[in-house]
Amino acid sequence: MVQKVIFFIIEFKRTLSDFTSEYKKYNKGEEGFKEAKDLLASLDESKYHYIIGGEYKEGGEGLTLKIKRYFNVDCVTELNPDEIFEGGMTVNELNQYTKWFTEFKNHNHSSDDSDGSGSAGSGGLSHSFVLAVDENKKTTIIPVNYYVKFSLRNKKAFKPGG
Repeated sequence: MVQKVIFFIIEFKRTLSDFTSEYKKYNKGEEGFKEAKDLLASLDESKYHYIIGGEYKEGGEGLTLKIKRYFNVDCVTELNPDEIFEGGMTVNELNQYTKWFTEFKNHNHSSDDSDGSGSAGSGGLSHSFVLAVDENKKTTIIPVNYYVKFSLRNKKAFKPGG
């Protein structure tokens, strides 16, 4: 018996208050991000692409986690945690969405965090994952890089003495 599995994309950042550091991950920077948003935010699949960040609140409340849709991070309305993992993408929807999404990304971008932006963690590790949940609520986490479609490009050949 084949189990039904649903998928979500989850990305982690230190904070959601400054999303501009995300632009450098796109071909054409901010313009590339806006092009991706224009195309992908209207798709049902984008409802299952989340970004999670921390926020420190004064007055003893401490650190809280904020969860927003990736292409709607500027929205003031916070998502209800009980509704976040309702629905989800099928494997075919996930494959198509990640294909479109990664076409906008700058694959030569170094994921170090030298600017303190919260884009990556120690050692330049990716903090973007696909969460797969089966009908028995068992989960698997897969790095989103698994879905990146690499392409070969011609490089200038090395010629000794030239």
